[in-house]
Amino acid sequence: MPTIKLTRRAIKDLKRLSEQTGLLKVPDLLADLQQRVRKYDICPLDGNNEGLQRSKHDRLRLIFQDESADVVIKAVKLRDDRTYKHNYNSLSALPRYEWHGEQGGDWLRFVTGSYRYSPILTEAQRSDLSRTDWHQGKCSISLIQNPPGTGKTLTALLRACEYYQENKDIIFIVPRPLIQDLEKFKPYQNLDRNQPNRFFLGTFWEWIAELYPERKIATVEEELIAFRQVFKQRRNKKNSHQNNQPISHKDVLLYQAFVLNQSKIRQDKNPIYRDNLERIEYLRESVNPFAWYAALGEKLSRWQATQQIQNNQLQPIANCTSPEGVFIFVDEAQDYLLSELKTLFHLGRTWNISHPVQLWLFGDLNQRIQPVNFTWGNLELEEVEVLEPRWQNFRNSKRILEFANLFLQLKARLSYASGTKWSAIPGDPELAYEEGDSVRLIVYNSKQEAYYFLEQLQQKTCTDRSLDQSINSNRSLLQELSRQVKVLVSDAADPHYQSTQEVEFLTVEQVKGREFESSIAFCLFDAQPLSQGQIYQWYTLFTRTRSRLLIVATRQEIEAIGAHYFSDCQIIEPHDAIAIHQTIQWIASAISDADAAERVEYVKRQILKSFEQPLQLYWDMYDILRSIGLSGEDLRCFEEAHQLIETLRAHPLEELEREQIAARSTRIPTISLQCLILRSMHRSWDAVAVASQLIGTDDAEYQRILQCIAADLEQKGLFYEAERVRAKFVETETEYPYPELLNGSGKLLPLIYDALSDRLSYLEEREIALLESSPDC
Repeated sequence: MPTIKLTRRAIKDLKRLSEQTGLLKVPDLLADLQQRVRKYDICPLDGNNEGLQRSKHDRLRLIFQDESADVVIKAVKLRDDRTYKHNYNSLSALPRYEWHGEQGGDWLRFVTGSYRYSPILTEAQRSDLSRTDWHQGKCSISLIQNPPGTGKTLTALLRACEYYQENKDIIFIVPRPLIQDLEKFKPYQNLDRNQPNRFFLGTFWEWIAELYPERKIATVEEELIAFRQVFKQRRNKKNSHQNNQPISHKDVLLYQAFVLNQSKIRQDKNPIYRDNLERIEYLRESVNPFAWYAALGEKLSRWQATQQIQNNQLQPIANCTSPEGVFIFVDEAQDYLLSELKTLFHLGRTWNISHPVQLWLFGDLNQRIQPVNFTWGNLELEEVEVLEPRWQNFRNSKRILEFANLFLQLKARLSYASGTKWSAIPGDPELAYEEGDSVRLIVYNSKQEAYYFLEQLQQKTCTDRSLDQSINSNRSLLQELSRQVKVLVSDAADPHYQSTQEVEFLTVEQVKGREFESSIAFCLFDAQPLSQGQIYQWYTLFTRTRSRLLIVATRQEIEAIGAHYFSDCQIIEPHDAIAIHQTIQWIASAISDADAAERVEYVKRQILKSFEQPLQLYWDMYDILRSIGLSGEDLRCFEEAHQLIETLRAHPLEELEREQIAARSTRIPTISLQCLILRSMHRSWDAVAVASQLIGTDDAEYQRILQCIAADLEQKGLFYEAERVRAKFVETETEYPYPELLNGSGKLLPLIYDALSDRLSYLEEREIALLESSPDC
């Protein structure tokens, strides 16, 4: 059978569909194409679309190209007079994502974001990571410097999975926020990991802990607590300005990068050092390193651990075991301390005595968000291959990339003025995925006026959502999340930045690893004085956006940056109400990925809110809870901790009946939700009957639901009924009267009546038989 692949454009089209317009019917059409059944009408297109075909169901049209081994879906449309006037051959066939047969709730998750976990590498991505010239006795090191949106992380992970299948050991080091996301990629999930220690996926310090389990190394939080303790005792009270700034994780990083690091590398060429020079000198005067080490007690600071490893004072108990060698992948290398990376190199060379080692560093200095001392040149390595491959940018439009690159020119100007080095090449707009819309700009006279724009944004999106019947009838939290407008800000502490059902506020730390179809950059430029570190963060924020970017700023901000940096933006007059509303609609209509796993607490709050008045439960509630990591016992604990049954019982019975009927009629799988509603209505055996639909497809969830029903019955003192429920999936060890009823279904009293009747009939027949056989008869 051919593989079904969907292009990014087709995914965008799918996000605009709803259950009413055929979204949940699409998997049937895809299965028809894959199995070559031709159950649905298929015919070739002509004219500009020669070589393409279409499959249809009612108004739904799938435009595809049949490549024998692959069927590539290029667009998904609702039939109208313009459908076949488009030139679909002109649409990019990249990037592509593989469909693995997802249906129902899995299909909804696929469309709203999980398609990202089934990517197909391009030939360029595959070939640039296909080195075969490594050999024993030499640690081969390659540096991949590439702009945002080019797929560095997913390329590294997919190639790592392929190398693992070639019997190579894999060490894949990434920042903590990326791990949960990477674990969802299909190629990683499909690996046969009989030897789990042969594929490590985690942070640098989690890996070090596995290598040196006997040595206690302080956590980031423990380092910060000890640092604050020493600082409080010795701080330089003469510098009142610095005294007013509380000690943070950033200070601990600066201290390890530029105070403890005594290398001969010229730090004054490092832009992070120049931006934070006053703070670094203040920390140098205020914190004695030996006092800090003493405050950590028996634990080593991370700096001490790296030095002891490099000096061979600590010997790892673990080593690579495969004779085929080991691949070490380090993602987001620009945000690591130099001492951490040099520790990696040392271990690689140590292992290379007996096994070939290939080390890949992936990063982009233009996206640095941590105050560290790393630059490519500071690695001081010989025979290093530096690669800057021209991979296509599959995230940003040409217009957004051109705008973001202007700020790298601003950074270059600051670098030249301060004597620091700037060498990272920006992304080439000609390699962008699409042309895209012009960046739009709204300039207000003051930040207070700009805050009023946020009120307009909230009101407009809330009104539009209430009028959109497809959203209201879908009852899909995943689709609701994907429609939230993303507002990018510099300070999360501002009380005006409160996320709601319609708007999500995000800082640079929160957007790393995420991307959006549209976003609003709100008053990012108000911090003064201007620093290179700020520009790194602006660039990172801008390049999270795929196609539509709106800049909201004050006149003072624009003047401080320079008006010419915004000369290509489309200007929106702040007092033109119609233009403002149209711009908000322009932003809100570009639907992003749901990203539920990155917003666990918000997702839980929204689910609990749906249980309040007016009752309007999300049909995909249980699907999304599983997507954020809750299943089995965790789901039961969530239901009990938040008293979901009791909350439902506070609603009128007729309201619960309506929810039950509506949940049953949707094509979204709602069996778990239906059972929850039935349990709240004291209809335990109806819930058992509904749950039985899961037998053979999701036995674990079937047993979880029945365990919950049994617990409900026990709370009512109905122990016999509870045992009857459990008997459906486990043999009972307790002796009960009428054991033949334990495996029966239905209401208990009629069953007992039938059982008693059967027993009485049996006794009567037996008594008659005894009488007839008696000699006195």
